[in-house]
Amino acid sequence: MSSSRWGEPMSETSCSFCPVVAALETAETYRAPSGAVSRRVALLPTAVAVLASDQYYPGYTLVIARRHATELYHLPDDESTVYFQDMLRVARAVDRAFSPRKMNYELLGNTVAHLHWHLFPRYADDPNPPGRPGSTPTPRSRSPRPSTPGRSRPSGATSGDRGIVSAVTASFRSGLGAGGTCEDRS
Repeated sequence: MSSSRWGEPMSETSCSFCPVVAALETAETYRAPSGAVSRRVALLPTAVAVLASDQYYPGYTLVIARRHATELYHLPDDESTVYFQDMLRVARAVDRAFSPRKMNYELLGNTVAHLHWHLFPRYADDPNPPGRPGSTPTPRSRSPRPSTPGRSRPSGATSGDRGIVSAVTASFRSGLGAGGTCEDRS
């Protein structure tokens, strides 16, 4: 048995991510009992990439481990290496689809004790100063992100979640997320 937020007991059966992962093994979307919809971006060897429900930073993606674990060191060494590589594949695909200025990575697990990465693409017009600690706004503190003329949108993307999912999955299909490197934009 693992622990959830602040040491409360949690088992795989009480994990909120385990049903998401199980459903997204065979479906492109999952509707939680709360009504929230998770959209699969990619199914990878050790992870499922899911478009985060909050697209304040367009392209914000979760990379959720397919195996229930609460810490990286709980995975066998070979699996943790592949999980890290899967996360990098998603980061490359998001980078190619959106051309952010920077990618922020978070691996916490205090709220949902199931191994998952948060990938936050950051842009030159972000409302938070670059490099400021704690610069990722929480859902409670955000106001709607203003649309910015000239913001780089992925080619072929439409507004809304489906357009973002399409842009990132197209990046995977074209092989850009399959371990290749991103072109130098400096």
